[in-house]
Amino acid sequence: MMVATPALSQERGGVLVPLTRLSVAGQISGKGGGVAQDISGMACIPTAGLETLCLLIDDESTSAQFVSLNGSVLQPGAVLPLIGRDAPGNAVGMPPSISCAGAKKFADLDGEGVAYENRQFYVVGSHGCSRHSNSFRLSSFILARVSMAGTGEAVKSIELTYRLSDVLTAALQVGDRFGKRLDTASNGLNIEGIALSGGKLWVGLRAPVDNGKAYLIGAPIDELFALGNSKWKGEPDVRVLPLGADRGIRDLASLSAGRLLILSGAAQNQDIDYRLHLMDLNTSAPPLLIGTIENVPNGKAEGVTVMRESLDTLDFIVMFDSVKNGGGLLYRVKLP
Repeated sequence: MMVATPALSQERGGVLVPLTRLSVAGQISGKGGGVAQDISGMACIPTAGLETLCLLIDDESTSAQFVSLNGSVLQPGAVLPLIGRDAPGNAVGMPPSISCAGAKKFADLDGEGVAYENRQFYVVGSHGCSRHSNSFRLSSFILARVSMAGTGEAVKSIELTYRLSDVLTAALQVGDRFGKRLDTASNGLNIEGIALSGGKLWVGLRAPVDNGKAYLIGAPIDELFALGNSKWKGEPDVRVLPLGADRGIRDLASLSAGRLLILSGAAQNQDIDYRLHLMDLNTSAPPLLIGTIENVPNGKAEGVTVMRESLDTLDFIVMFDSVKNGGGLLYRVKLP
């Protein structure tokens, strides 16, 4: 019996065409209980079954939300509070000293990335000053770890840490931009994606971008969540990625064998396209370009989520900011 080859996303004018658009059975919760329009990251538990449990973040919220994906249908699940309206007393490490232009009250997480590994989800704040007022908001400088109790939505524990700020300030190439404004003049530091690989948490920076080079920074994950209030004093693993002029990292997703999927786009608000790259952390080779991502009207590609990986084929979803319920698109591509 002949087995049909799975359909692949075709290229049209240099742009990858999605296989399908995701639908949502209901609505994903956003700020104030309205429909989410600022989805900036999602990660899923690997499964061989038809239904997959995922966690996503809306960057205008203090909570994440579980969703189940069955085929091309997202089913919203329980909302998961990550922080409250006051600074947490149980966060490890020390709050950062920052040079933003003033302080605002503890509020939204400004969640920008979600990752999953070994029954644990990770959610990261932007670790940057407010983009409009250049103010410091401590709630944006938190990394959360959600340990799962089983295969469903049951949560065993939530841990919070401030130590990712120590990693960023210790990175010689970018540390001087920590706490600077995200604009073309200041080229201030801002996290947009995270992934786990090789025992390290890897953060992808939207900015700074220097002469066409973006930055990926890694640190041992267990050290970031070690008990106590001591600062992290290690040496970060910094990778310099030649992605192109004004092009920063907009999200990350981990693959097998130490590889990462990188979604790139404008470091600030430049008018450039969104692209997908493949990087091997085991080598010093620059990331390989897989293709350009089709954008949606008025949307910004903010999240990439791996659904299935085979020997040479990859299924992934791209989610969009400024679109109700994320406007998810499903792709299938051949891996180089």
